[in-house]
Order: sequence, then C-alpha cells, then structure tokens
Amino acid sequence: MKKLLVLALAGAALASASSANATGCNNANFRKLQFFSDDTGAILWQNPREDSPLDSNSHRLLVHVLSQDGDDFAGAFSNCSGIEKRTLGQVKNLSFDFMNETGQPVHVGAGSPRYSVGIDTDGDGFADFFAFLAAFHCQAVLPEDTTWSRADFTGRVQAGCSLFAGAETFTSDGAKSAWTLFAEAHPTWKVTIAFLVVDEAGTTFVDRLAFHNRIYIASGSGSSAIKNCSSEASC
Repeated sequence: MKKLLVLALAGAALASASSANATGCNNANFRKLQFFSDDTGAILWQNPREDSPLDSNSHRLLVHVLSQDGDDFAGAFSNCSGIEKRTLGQVKNLSFDFMNETGQPVHVGAGSPRYSVGIDTDGDGFADFFAFLAAFHCQAVLPEDTTWSRADFTGRVQAGCSLFAGAETFTSDGAKSAWTLFAEAHPTWKVTIAFLVVDEAGTTFVDRLAFHNRIYIASGSGSSAIKNCSSEASC
C-alpha cells in the first residue's frame, strides 16, 4: 500500500511543480490546501466544529478511512509552502494539531495521522525515501483544551518527539528538535514534497497544518485560511 501511495504522491508532486510554473500561487484554487484520497478514504473541512484551541475560528479537517484493504488513504498537501528543494536545515515548520483519544473515539495510530516527507539524498530532485513524522510519536497535550494535542517535529525540543527516516530514528533531546537532529546528520539532503496522510482505519480530526512557510487553519485561499510562517516559532 505504501508503495502505491508513494507513487501516487510522486506524480502529484510533479504535477504540482508543473502547475506552479504555469499558474503560480496567485491562483486561489492552486493556493488553498490540496486534498487527495483513494478507495474508502475521505477528507474535508468542517465548520463550525470544535477545533484546535490555538486558533480563533471553528474549522477543522475530518479525515476518515472506513477500512484498510491495502489502498485506502486520504490526506493533504500544499502547492505553495516553498518546502520543495529545501535542505533539511532550511525547513521552517512541520507541525499539526489533532484531537487526541481522551475526548472522542478518534484514531491516533502508530503511523497515522502523519506527515510523509520525500527526501532526496543524492541531489537528482527525486525522493529516495520518505521520512515518517507520526502524531503518535510526538504528542503534546494542549493545556488550553486537553482533548487536543500538538505534533511539532521542528519546534519541540522537549524530549519525547521522534521521527523515522529510513533506518534512522531522531528524537528531541531537550535541547534540539527531532528535525534539527535529522538536519544536522544530513546537511545536504533535500525535501521533495511533504504531505499529511491518514492510512489506518478510523476517524481523525486535525487542524493547523504547517508546511514550511504556510499554516492552514480553515477552508479557502485567503488570509483567514492561510497564514504565513516567517519562522518556526511564528506557527
């Protein structure tokens, strides 16, 4: 299944790059958060709903996979974050908020929801593997509403946040984030694409998806839906 997903998203990345050259991020439909899904997977914005307490609106993403028979998934990515072709050390932000299992029977599994990040190790512009940044391995309960948690792979330095990059695991150590340690270990590696994906059966609610220099907090393409991340701390 993951092989199929990688192939599908690799194609999406190429299509996005071509579209970016043709239309750019001034096109509203191109600028908004992009969705993909297959088989029993589905994703949509909901409003008004209980959402992350870290923003002032009432929008959240519902991602649902009815069953997993090998090709069921749904997710989202950004055409306009600028993360593509960045070295690991240049990436500003990879984080999202999610409803945890204390309040509702949602699904937070070992590998889903997660960010999958294409990594180019040899400079040819194509992903040689995908790093997995799963919420399950980077959970910080939000004190503003304890039914929500945050997975912040670039900003959290407190111990307990891990990402998986091929055969390697990087874990925040109290001084540096998991992503910072990953970047320091591989300073020349680059990102080809980053996307949220849910591919385990169940229902997931997520919000405030940050990809490099954009954070998505609502449906749409304007400033109320997409905020700029001038630094890691700003999102």
